Amino acid sequence: AVRSRSIEQLGMRGAAAVADASSVLGSSGSATARLNAVWALTRIDGEPARAAVRGALEDRDAVVRQAAVHSAGLWRDAAARESLTRLLGSADAALQRNAAEALGRLGDPGAIGELVTVAGTDDRVLRHSATYALIEIGDPSVTLAASKSARSPASQRAALMALDQIPGNGLTPDVILPLLESPEAASREAGWWIAGRHPSWSSALAP
Repeated sequence: AVRSRSIEQLGMRGAAAVADASSVLGSSGSATARLNAVWALTRIDGEPARAAVRGALEDRDAVVRQAAVHSAGLWRDAAARESLTRLLGSADAALQRNAAEALGRLGDPGAIGELVTVAGTDDRVLRHSATYALIEIGDPSVTLAASKSARSPASQRAALMALDQIPGNGLTPDVILPLLESPEAASREAGWWIAGRHPSWSSALAP
């Protein structure tokens, strides 16, 4: 209760509390204290608070990093994209999912290539998070290009399934037809799933 009240009060103080909260992040040996500093900074508007939270993306404690990722996504902090993209490669699956979700909120097409790669994972929850992030970013041309250069059939499948749900995607039968006879099951499944959502393609698919 005392910690919650302290976080609330620091948030109410706004910019005046940023230096003290940042100091806790940089010097405290307590992961709990650093975590609460992130939550306090999340309540404060302004670039100094965002910069302090970006520093916490490199914290030695995974829970603190997760809180910082959530904060960056909540504020749609574009300057955090590079760090968030790097966290997609973390060995911590929960941290990977949080990073994917935050990148989706940022809406930066620069993250699409990495998200497509991560979407090829066997982790169904992470795959869903990365695919949904692609839909949130909503850039059809970059997503289509990433699908064509995907490192695996599973990544290509995720990219195309996300692309199909982006308004104005410009998908045409000629993009999907090669997938229907692909030797890779993941590609065939994606192709038929997308084809089934487009009755207007019937004449192209009939053969």
